[in-house]
Amino acid sequence: MKILPHEIIYCVIFFFAAALFILAWPRKRTPGGYFLLGHLVALAVWVFGLYFEAVSTTMDTKILWSQICYLGFTAVTPFFFLFVVAYTNQRRVNPFFALSLFIVPLLTDIAAWTNQWHHLLWMNFHWGSIQYNVLIYDHGIFFFLHLIYIYTLVFFGFIFLFVKILHSQPPFRSQLIIIFIGGLFPLVSGTLYAFNINLVQGLDSSSFGFLLTNIFLTLGFIRYQLLDLVPVARDALIARFQDGMIVLDWKNRIVEVNQNAKALLNIDDTNSIGKDYQELIPWPIDLQKLSRLSQPSEYWIANKDIYIDLQVSSLAPQSANPPGYLITFRDINSRKQAELQLQKANENLHNQINEVNHLQELLQEQATHDMLTGLHNRRLTDDVLNQQLEYSRQYQQPYSILVLDIDHFKKINDEFGHQTGDMLLEEYGKFILTATRKNDFSCRLGGDEILMAFPNMTEEQAQKKANSIRQKLQSITVDKENQRISTTVSIGIATFPLIGDTVKELINWADQAMYMAKEKGRNQVVLASIAKIVREKTFPL
Repeated sequence: MKILPHEIIYCVIFFFAAALFILAWPRKRTPGGYFLLGHLVALAVWVFGLYFEAVSTTMDTKILWSQICYLGFTAVTPFFFLFVVAYTNQRRVNPFFALSLFIVPLLTDIAAWTNQWHHLLWMNFHWGSIQYNVLIYDHGIFFFLHLIYIYTLVFFGFIFLFVKILHSQPPFRSQLIIIFIGGLFPLVSGTLYAFNINLVQGLDSSSFGFLLTNIFLTLGFIRYQLLDLVPVARDALIARFQDGMIVLDWKNRIVEVNQNAKALLNIDDTNSIGKDYQELIPWPIDLQKLSRLSQPSEYWIANKDIYIDLQVSSLAPQSANPPGYLITFRDINSRKQAELQLQKANENLHNQINEVNHLQELLQEQATHDMLTGLHNRRLTDDVLNQQLEYSRQYQQPYSILVLDIDHFKKINDEFGHQTGDMLLEEYGKFILTATRKNDFSCRLGGDEILMAFPNMTEEQAQKKANSIRQKLQSITVDKENQRISTTVSIGIATFPLIGDTVKELINWADQAMYMAKEKGRNQVVLASIAKIVREKTFPL
């Protein structure tokens, strides 16, 4: 069986399409990658059908293979147009727009498979050259409508390419020129076939142009890194940015690195391209996670002792599997050093403020508290007691004031020294603080005299409380020269409203009751109400 030249051409185009498919498959995530794969599959189906149509010897078989051809033929141009649109704009194409481009091809395919009933695609068939085994197809109106559709897509595709070529820089411009020139050959061969300008009448030579197209696309993959280098990122890297930058491909390999990045990271010019980014970047970084952050991340280059801002940008932000990433570095060492100095200054200032506040607290403590006993001093007494008494009067609650005096305190100071007396006062103060409630008030009136105020405490309760305090204080001892020293206290109680209507009156009556306790032999508690009765009997009006 004799093999004809056009059959060989169909085979070569088919195997070129298969080889290009293998080259393009790993780069399918690049904008337009899937459309280019679709174009190559459609081209393979087309020339596959053309080959078997060429070797078939019966009219029915030839027509069947022509119908199969149309499944690829009608899709070749829309796929190529979508590839051009996506690749020139470096972003995804709207899915609804992409699907809409296949409405006319689908109708044409339907027309091809139902032609026997309407003859809108092929009006008639008759044999042509016997030497080349050619069946001539007389085309109907649907063929020419589809032809107009194809030329419309081709026209706009070339416009997109031409405009982008004018505004691009190498190597992206070189890639676009390769695509532009490669697209011209099918346009020429298809036009010759449409106008029946063929070496052999009726021979379908419209696909012959794709032989040269495939050669140019192969050159683009091998020589110009078609679908491999991220062109838009490289344009920005070379022409616009001054910071350190690294461009990664879809496999996270370094495809470009500028001088600033090399200087910051000590990258060798000779062996950086093609390496995995983690071999050159001294920190483990999650590209996807960092690409979703709006702010740069801060890192420290230990061997240079400098700080940098690192930001990762996806080259296809809307894609879950982007074709690559752009990593930018900015030296922020001057700013960081200033921040560290400011932070240190703030810490010093904060420490100074804390120290001042502590001193203020100490001063406040000294101003309001007796340093020896820890009780309040006389400064706050009148204000606090007046507030408590007013509250008790308003809510009709009892209010008791105790005045405590240490028995024989002068004798202790005289015999054992004031230091011993101070130690005893200090221990008394500690106990009284633990024996009073949160809302109670205790203060050192002066010398060995202590006042305690108990809101909402009746006279009977105050008497029990005073006796408990008296007994506890009696058990407190201090050591002096192998002697254990202790003493007793005398306590007077005045309770509102039983006696006294003001703070001054209550303190005065409590004081008088305390002196009566001393007169009665010390170490006891006397109620002001009793002291008042005794006084009235002793000094009748």
